[in-house]
Amino acid sequence: MYVLNMKYSFQKHKLTIRSKFFIFSILELWLFRCY
Repeated sequence: MYVLNMKYSFQKHKLTIRSKFFIFSILELWLFRCY
């Protein structure tokens, strides 16, 4: 049970990191387009 919970939280953490990178890349593209 505890290991499963750890695995789930780790996956969530990975997802948040991925989404952050995604958002940053979108912002970069948007800024690049503005210049």
